[in-house]
Amino acid sequence: MTKGVIFDFNGTLIFDTEYHNRAWDIFLEKYGIEMDDSEKLDKIHGRSNKDIIINLFGSGLKMETMINYSNEKEEIYRELCRKGDVELAPGAVELIEKLKNRGIEIAIATSSGYENIEFYMERFSLLKWFEKEKIVYNDGTIEGKPAPDLFIRAMERIGCNPCEIVVFEDSFFGIEGALKSGIKRVVVVNPEKYVEDKISGYEIIRDFRGFSL
Repeated sequence: MTKGVIFDFNGTLIFDTEYHNRAWDIFLEKYGIEMDDSEKLDKIHGRSNKDIIINLFGSGLKMETMINYSNEKEEIYRELCRKGDVELAPGAVELIEKLKNRGIEIAIATSSGYENIEFYMERFSLLKWFEKEKIVYNDGTIEGKPAPDLFIRAMERIGCNPCEIVVFEDSFFGIEGALKSGIKRVVVVNPEKYVEDKISGYEIIRDFRGFSL
């Protein structure tokens, strides 16, 4: 029986992949880094900012420099979002309200940092549906996906066991992290082609319209 639902955020509750991709392209161009699509899939897509920065500049960076690079990219991303029309994914609000009406606990587990979380809470009014402590994000104290830590913390916050949880994800690393946490049911939302090639056998939906547990 499903007692809890954990949503990834980027690419899942909002379809913002193009904004992240464009932000990284702007960042790469500024620093004179050239990558083809294959290299981007390997070094950028689905990874945490920490891992991406290490892939781009090497592991010898000072932590302060790494943080500055990450913040710079996210500032570009947020500005693109402000100028764009990104909204919660189709059917997301309806599904969330159905879950809450049924007494099913809900949480977010995202690799985003706090600055982005603040931006999302304001732009999408997330606190209408999610309790603040149940928005689990990369606060610097736990490993990002594909480590299971974000999902484990989210499960603790909503008081559910892995067998009682459904996860919505869009990235291969997110799926891997959910499975490592012991969660068995992962629904893949609007995956990019490179993800879809790796996830044969998973439930796949294009958005949340008409979806029910």
